[in-house]
Formats: sequence, C-alpha cells, structure tokens
Amino acid sequence: MPIWIHSIHRSFLGKYKGSLSPLRVDDLVVHLLSHQARFCPEGVYLGCANQAGEDARNIARLAVLLSNLPDSTPAVTVNSLCGSGTHALEYAWLQLKAQRFETLWAGGVEHMTRSPFVCLPPHIEKDAIWQDSTFGWRFKHPDFQESIAGRSMLHHADMLGQDLPRERLDAVALQSHQRAGVHQRFFRRESIALYDNKGALLLDADECVRPDLNTEMLERLKPVRQGGIHTPAHLAPYADGACGAVLSLKFAGFSEDLYEGNVAIELVDILHIATAPDAMPLAGLEALNAMMKKHDLALKDVACFELHEAFASAYLLQCDALGLDALQEERINRCGGGLALGSPMGATALRSVCTLAHRLREEGDARCPYGLATISIGMGLGASVLLKRHV
Repeated sequence: MPIWIHSIHRSFLGKYKGSLSPLRVDDLVVHLLSHQARFCPEGVYLGCANQAGEDARNIARLAVLLSNLPDSTPAVTVNSLCGSGTHALEYAWLQLKAQRFETLWAGGVEHMTRSPFVCLPPHIEKDAIWQDSTFGWRFKHPDFQESIAGRSMLHHADMLGQDLPRERLDAVALQSHQRAGVHQRFFRRESIALYDNKGALLLDADECVRPDLNTEMLERLKPVRQGGIHTPAHLAPYADGACGAVLSLKFAGFSEDLYEGNVAIELVDILHIATAPDAMPLAGLEALNAMMKKHDLALKDVACFELHEAFASAYLLQCDALGLDALQEERINRCGGGLALGSPMGATALRSVCTLAHRLREEGDARCPYGLATISIGMGLGASVLLKRHV
C-alpha cells in the first residue's frame, strides 16, 4: 500500500540569535501547519528535541490549537534528538500503513536561539549550576561522566576522522556554502518565508549560508577541541527552523501548487538503527546501507542522495565508504547541506527529506527513480528514508 507525499515544505532557516529570535517556537510550527492546512490532515506528529521552554508541554498540540486546523485534530510530540523529524514521519507513515487515517501531517521543529537556561531546584541540589539547554548534555547521569557514552558527538567525530587532512575538511565546508548560495532560488520552492505576529517579514532566505566564504578564511580557523580536527566551519551551526510533510493514502501529484505535470513522490520506507555511541558519526551510513540491502538497490538506482553534514569528517567518511567523490559527485547534496544551512535539531532530518523530495521531482527518472536521505543521530542512532518518483 503506497504512501504519497502530497506536500513537504520547510521554513527558511535562521541562524542562532538571528532574525527569528522574536518568533516563538510554537508560532514557528503554526506557519507550516497553516501553510499546509488545505490538505486537511486528520492528525499531527511533530519532532522536537529540546522541549525545555516554549516547546514544552506537547508543542504539537499547542501548535494545532494556535493554527487554523480544527481543535478535534489529535497531535503528538516525539523526541529522538536530530532524528525527531524522521521519527515523526515514521509514526505517521505507520499509522497510514495500518489504515487508521487517510491523511496526516508530520513535522519537525527547533528554535535553538530561544532555548532556556535550566537548573535543578534547591530541594534536589543546593547551589545547583544553571545549564544551557541549547545543545548537548544537561543534568548528566553520574554513570556517564567518564564513559564513552558521556563524551560529546564532536569528540567522537574527532576520533573517527583524525586521519583526514585539514584540506579535505575545508574543501567540503567551502563547497557546502557555495552550493547552497548558488541554489537559493531552488530552495524557494521548498521553503516559506516567516513573519512576526504583526505581519512584518522576519526571514525569506537561509541565514547561515556564507557565499562569501573562501579558503583563506577557513585556513585561519582553529579546532574547537584541543587536539581535535574540526574548526567551527566543519560543524553544522545551530539554527532555528521547522519542516512539515503531508502524507496520504490518496494518490496525488507532488506539490501540485509548485510544479506542472503529474509526477508523484512515494514514501517507500523509513529505517532507524542503533550503533555504539562512539560510532554515532557514521550511524547514518549504516542506516543507508541497511536500506539499500533491504530493497536490493545499487548506487546506480539512486538519482539523488541527501547526507546530513553534521561534521565534515563524517560526511567525507560516508562518501568515501560509498565510493563516491564528495567534491565531484553531484548526486550527493547538490544544493549544499547542514554545514551551510545549519541544523535545527528537531527539524534537521526532515529538512534533508524535504530537499530530497524536491530534488527527486526534478532529477529522478524511470531509470533512476529513487532518492535516499540519511542522518547520524546523537547517542548512536541513525536514520534513512527512501523515496520513489512516479510518473
């Protein structure tokens, strides 16, 4: 029973402490829900990683009540860090497979700028330290203090990529920004502008992209960790943004409001896998290989790939393992990736799927009808999504 993507769109992504700072995270979701409400989804699944501030208390349901969807629309929030969006997509996909609904909305959101500082109450810990909830560990379990699981994702990426030359890391970072800069017109098909509550424009372009970046600028940057290999340019920057998809049992052309013709996009499969925590930067590769094996696919069958660029090293290592040239192969991240666009945690994985769907609409054909998106997720998780183009 095929599941069809009727529409998948994202907000333009704001940089940390940038243009989206005045916009609440629940209002950010409302922009997407209202944009796609004409499809009349019967339920909402939303991924969100932080859930420590304005995104707490089931932000999916809060957004429904603030949107123009009926109050009778059920809504659930899910969290698997950077994989939250694809988990929301998977739950909606499974509900449709079970024929419990006909049309559902699945999304992801993160407003990292508005992440609060948090603190344990004095009756638990006297003189507790305030902790930044934007990213990484907070209130770490004491058993994790010295364990591999307690180390940062950057630490693991540094270890796995320690033999990669600095020149290759700089090259993929530069390429990501250059590609994203060149393809801003393409991104306007998949993205919506954001406004404040008075109707004033906040953002109508991806704010983290640096088309002016050059090799000399990259060479001046120092590694983030002492003894590490990654500079700030080799890491996907914090970002604010949301993404949403309308899935349905009903056949319909993909994003008919944007494209001519009768092309349809099928959501074929979603896989989530787990690895050891220190193998996390390459977990997405394991998920991708598992997906290709499950569906008996070869690289020649895939028209386009979206590999999340959380770390430049992990991106290079995944391309190398696939036997594809990260700097020459245009099937991979042809429009740039996370190193340029940024990584709003709960929306990150679904943003890749969004770009993949719009690329597949243009780049796929009967000979190569498939598109693959993959992401590595904190604490040793990986996800892969398989799409298929139909005419």
